[in-house]
Amino acid sequence: MKHPVVFGLFFAFIWFLVGVNAATDPANVDYTCSPTKPCSIGCCGKNNVCGLGPSYCAPANCTSSCDQKSECDPGWGKQWSSAEACPLNVCCSKFGFCGTTSDFCGTKTVSKPSCGGSTSNGRTIGYYEGWSTTRACDGMSPQSIPVGAYTHLNYAFAYIDPSSFAVAPMSESDLGLYSQVTNLKESNPGLQVWISIGGWSMNDAGQPTASTFSNLAGSSSAQNAFFKSLLQFMTTYAFDGVDIDWEYPVAPERSGKPADYQNYPTFLSNLKAALGSSGHNYGLSITLPSSYWYMQNFDIVKMEPIVDWFNVMTYDLHGTWDSTDRFIGPFIYAHTNLTEIDQTMDLFWRNNISPSKVTLGLGFYGRSFTLTDPSCTTAGCPFSSGGNPGPCSASPGTLMDSEIEAIIAAGGAKVTLDKVAAVKTVVWDNNQWVSYDDAETLSMKIQYANNHCLGGTMVWAASTDSGNATASSSLQSLNGLQKKSLFGGGSTPVEEPLSQCVWGDCNGNCPKGSTPVKTGTGKSASNAAIYSGCPSGKSRYYCCPGNNAPTCSWKGTAPFCRNPNCDKNEVQIATDQNGGGHGCWFNHKSLCCTSTVEDAAAGQCEWTGTAPFCATGSGHASCPSSKPDFVTNSLYGAGGESVCLSGYKSFCCTDPEPYQNCAWTTRAHSFLAPFTCSTGCPAGQQIVAESYRDHDSNGPCFHDTASYYCCDQFNQTAPTTDPPNFCVAADTDYVLSGSADPDGNVADILELYWYEDDCFSIPNTGDPDSMKRSLYSPTSQRPIAEGPGGFNDGLPKLCNERDECFKILDAESDLDYQRLLAIITNGTAVSDESLEPRARTPKICLPNKKTNNFVAKSYPGVLPLSARGRQYYGVVKSGAKAALCNSLPLILGARQLAVKYVTEHVFELQTPAQFANSMLSKLLPSGAQAPGAAANYDWTQVFGKGGYMFQTWKQLGISIPAGLTGDTPADALYNALGTTNDMANLQILDAPTNSLKAGVWQIFTNIISAKRFSAESPQGQVEFINRLYETLISYLNDGPVQQSLTHGYSTMKTIMAALDSSPNVNTLPQSSFASAWQTFCADFFLEMQGNLQDFLQGKLKQVIVYWGSSAAVRKFTAAGSAATLKALQAKQANLATNVVINRGFIT
Repeated sequence: MKHPVVFGLFFAFIWFLVGVNAATDPANVDYTCSPTKPCSIGCCGKNNVCGLGPSYCAPANCTSSCDQKSECDPGWGKQWSSAEACPLNVCCSKFGFCGTTSDFCGTKTVSKPSCGGSTSNGRTIGYYEGWSTTRACDGMSPQSIPVGAYTHLNYAFAYIDPSSFAVAPMSESDLGLYSQVTNLKESNPGLQVWISIGGWSMNDAGQPTASTFSNLAGSSSAQNAFFKSLLQFMTTYAFDGVDIDWEYPVAPERSGKPADYQNYPTFLSNLKAALGSSGHNYGLSITLPSSYWYMQNFDIVKMEPIVDWFNVMTYDLHGTWDSTDRFIGPFIYAHTNLTEIDQTMDLFWRNNISPSKVTLGLGFYGRSFTLTDPSCTTAGCPFSSGGNPGPCSASPGTLMDSEIEAIIAAGGAKVTLDKVAAVKTVVWDNNQWVSYDDAETLSMKIQYANNHCLGGTMVWAASTDSGNATASSSLQSLNGLQKKSLFGGGSTPVEEPLSQCVWGDCNGNCPKGSTPVKTGTGKSASNAAIYSGCPSGKSRYYCCPGNNAPTCSWKGTAPFCRNPNCDKNEVQIATDQNGGGHGCWFNHKSLCCTSTVEDAAAGQCEWTGTAPFCATGSGHASCPSSKPDFVTNSLYGAGGESVCLSGYKSFCCTDPEPYQNCAWTTRAHSFLAPFTCSTGCPAGQQIVAESYRDHDSNGPCFHDTASYYCCDQFNQTAPTTDPPNFCVAADTDYVLSGSADPDGNVADILELYWYEDDCFSIPNTGDPDSMKRSLYSPTSQRPIAEGPGGFNDGLPKLCNERDECFKILDAESDLDYQRLLAIITNGTAVSDESLEPRARTPKICLPNKKTNNFVAKSYPGVLPLSARGRQYYGVVKSGAKAALCNSLPLILGARQLAVKYVTEHVFELQTPAQFANSMLSKLLPSGAQAPGAAANYDWTQVFGKGGYMFQTWKQLGISIPAGLTGDTPADALYNALGTTNDMANLQILDAPTNSLKAGVWQIFTNIISAKRFSAESPQGQVEFINRLYETLISYLNDGPVQQSLTHGYSTMKTIMAALDSSPNVNTLPQSSFASAWQTFCADFFLEMQGNLQDFLQGKLKQVIVYWGSSAAVRKFTAAGSAATLKALQAKQANLATNVVINRGFIT
């Protein structure tokens, strides 16, 4: 049956004027008392009934519990009341209790603000949980946050050290995430990232931080320490504001103290002053509860002028905790409810709080219950416990939006809309119930916020959204942020002084300091605009500095648009088939402007090639002698032209080119949004051209998006005030295939093993940059220029340095390349099996200059591996602050844009050959002699042509070990090291780290060649060190990677043990093949670690000299060079303990 509940914010309400045992229904309460039976609330009158005020509590009228006082004074006098008025200006009933319903207020009403329009759209805050990446599934890395739906991100949480009052991370892993989140601002103009300090658990009883907020608010010395630490923290990690989440002051059950009520506003005032000191202008917000019980302890009237806004947690109104609440009990109610939210908002209106300061809380999760009676599924029905935990959230009574979405998609669930509460509920699996918001109910709540003039909305949490960002996408469409790409790269132009014309955003806005250029004069004048990449009905203005703007006109008359050519004294700015408002049936129009300094860059370039036949085949049109430099190509030219049916149009410029740092934007997300491209260029860049197909993948762009060719905004005078850039990328791609992975994203490339053809030797003094490969003879190579499509154009070529690629020319090598491609990407094998030994063939070097080879198996590319659940290992580089660029922390999560990835064999394919070569040479990797019988054994019996590793299991007289597949031990080994059916040894790793790992694994004494390292910039040298010191070591020691290492090691050991048991094998006397393998691996990985430590020690000594020099100070400032020097010295001091490979898998 349903349980009738009278909802209000005040569980202090007592029916009429009597004492109540609230654990029972009011209709059954015993209100009587006596001199020996005192009241639980109230005084016992002479009529043996409980009540308050002088009629019951005066000495002449009271028989017991006579010291009770009412909450407020309805007119009795202060001696009978705890307070004269109610907190938060709520009503005092005639019985002395505080509340907001008619039982307390009678006919009095609250004046509510009323608006139309979209007041809440200006501020949309998403909280990001720092622990979200640790979930078993549906974790969200910072790079996967759908930032386009938000104006602000709040990182949750940081703590406060209870002793020093310094800002402290909630978890050590947060230190590697802060910068990753704030770095999202670089590609999302206008986004702010704040740090949220506190959270529910910080005030939990028993925690060392339980009373930290109270102690901080009550001590000026503690505040001074906190402010100093906070400002340094904000500067270091580039946060824009701070959100104080104190849950909750005063309340004793939340570790609060009575003094908190007065201390909190004072603390906030001091904090606001500190955040505005020393030239800073950091923002400040606080979170507020939705319940009166806790909100009464916040002096919101005093706080309002101090904070920028209040974040009101209008969610978690109900949950499993209701079962112990004497006024609600174990009955299901939605965790968010517009009726109760409206009651919360009344608390603000009663105190004349500006609605612009109020941010409405929304939830991207639900509270779930297990129903007592499966036939009773509506609000008020009983529950027996929290709902079953989700596979990812793993918490009874809570489900993330991603889990709720999966439940509905699985079928069989019943979804119901509660229009009054503006919430939906789901019933499934007979007795499971959850409440949640979707696009429909979010729309209701946002409409409520707009109707009452609220200043914004906030979400707990952006990181509990589904993988395809369903809720965030709905939110984005509701809050007016459609102009931004959901996964980043918004088009809002940077607001800085301009000396060059640029395209504005889709809302008809121009950057500060510029105005729209006019076409025509007088009454016929209009703003020059194009519609490219904008939603229907919107356009971009061509914006120029007002002091010297050109005059423009559209050339080419609709509908045929013949001769859309600019005059000699004009430059072509854009092409569009609808320019000026009348569309072309054929051809296009050109926006032609007079040549000025502001559009000079455009005048130095032009598009060549005429549609529909722009060039032959897949080539591009030629450049004229006046503009000989080919820059890029496009099917659409500048963007609005007729499309090429064959070939490409060419963008040709003078020499030197006027544009710098140009690149085509890519799809928003190759998996989650494959047909959503960009809506503009990143901050600081301008649109030079656009295409309605993704330039790299050639896939179509939908949803009012396009692929843009973006270049740095042209300046007449080079800026002189830019801070030094500490994050210049090093050329880490020194072992890199130039061939695209056809199974993956266009940025994915084939993993190429540079060293499979080498005989393993220690010490390995070779040059890792060497092109020495028998497969690719140096005589068959020549440098080639990059053609259309760039680095990953799929041509058979190898690249060993930046812009130094070598094409394979001879027919044999080309066949080998095709075989390599087939082997790696599950392609059809070349019919000529004689080529097989050259396809991924680690070499075994036998005596008398004879060789043998292992042969690798087909394995999945990046995309199919990702589809099986593998996440992406990579790094995130920080901004231009030295303190942030002195590390390259490893991250595991979603794909990062513009990063090349490979399918990485963790236990390298050449390792069995390294073992074979080590045993054949009688030496371990360290140079020590192979132990005992291994040194005297003829290992050609195992690894030679027809050796035991290459005999069938039948020939060996034994069965294949359980869990393995393959006709021979070698087949079984390489099947286990990476195939479509066995991916335990496969991970997805960014290509630069993978390339360095290859050199480390080969135990090169010169992991990075001296020539290459010396040629790098100082910042690039630091990146080399960081990628080896931090990224690679963290990768090798990470849990999933250690599992891969275990898999590779144990597979080989199992095979060696099988050979030990074979009756047809001449085994090692008084030893075993398995023990020889274990001895080799222990020595190999220890030698690899020691070699890496030695290499880093030498390079650290080298770079420390520079960063301590006056040259570094001149180039990077004293503070910047000192910060870098300090970080490098710390790495040097801790090298032996930090650069350690976990070898626990060797057993």
